[in-house]
Amino acid sequence: GSSIGSVTNTSATVTGLLENTPYVFNVRAFDAAGNTSALSNAANATTTGGGGPGVIAGYYFESGRQGWSDPGSDCRRFNNANYAFEGNFSIRLRDDSSTSNTVSPVLDLSGNNQVSFEFNYYPRSMENGEDFFIEFFNGSSYEVIGQYIRGVDFNNNTFYNETIVLDASNYNFSASNRFRIRNDASGNGDFVYFDQIIVSGDNVVARQPNPSVIDTGENVESFTRANSGNISLYPNPSAAILNIDVIGDSFDAVHVYSVTGTLIKTISEMSNKMIVDVSSLSTGIYFVRFSSNGFVITKRFVKK
Repeated sequence: GSSIGSVTNTSATVTGLLENTPYVFNVRAFDAAGNTSALSNAANATTTGGGGPGVIAGYYFESGRQGWSDPGSDCRRFNNANYAFEGNFSIRLRDDSSTSNTVSPVLDLSGNNQVSFEFNYYPRSMENGEDFFIEFFNGSSYEVIGQYIRGVDFNNNTFYNETIVLDASNYNFSASNRFRIRNDASGNGDFVYFDQIIVSGDNVVARQPNPSVIDTGENVESFTRANSGNISLYPNPSAAILNIDVIGDSFDAVHVYSVTGTLIKTISEMSNKMIVDVSSLSTGIYFVRFSSNGFVITKRFVKK
């Protein structure tokens, strides 16, 4: 809707445009006698730039499925903090049927050279050799990008964190990508719970969010990303004393859980510097969950 002025030759440089923004250009000609032509056909162009490393989407499932599909009975949004990496809810997949899977919302991954898919999971009652798959939709079909096998990659009753990194040289990043998680167990008693799934890229630009992703679950994502960096646990690993420093934030309570989800300690007296005696704990991995108005941040430490 604005003019860039008069040009006396066959090319022009336009400055002051916004990064990663579509524009429409028209040309009108003038001659020395003062005659003016009609506007030319529209030419469309989109500026580049404005990208950098960042989070494309985060899924925590506290207030809903956040656009992940619900194909049927073997896929369920599950309410149990023992199996949720953060908060109370996760996505539970069981068995090996047409409903033993869940598909992400459509994600615009175009422009990225590298994309990472980070997820946390808790397997329960999976038999030796049973597995699950992470798959990537390239615009026309699904490709397996990760396979995790009981007895090889995981055992039951513990939390795991995995990150799969995809490169543009091997995968087609476009405006119609998706991810799918698929269980390949043998019965209804074989479970895997998935939580805090984060998709990141190396060239993330500001785009209008997909409407299927927008719900109050984004409040959880915003809270976690804004506050997680303000919490420090040290020394980590710790043999006797765990120091917890909190910068500028307040929480309702701090809970320490075992890797199997058992509540070990509750710290109700909040301060910016807390000291926790962990000398009596068995060697292994533990989680510290910080709660505030129903939101939860989870940090991990190792007892040596």
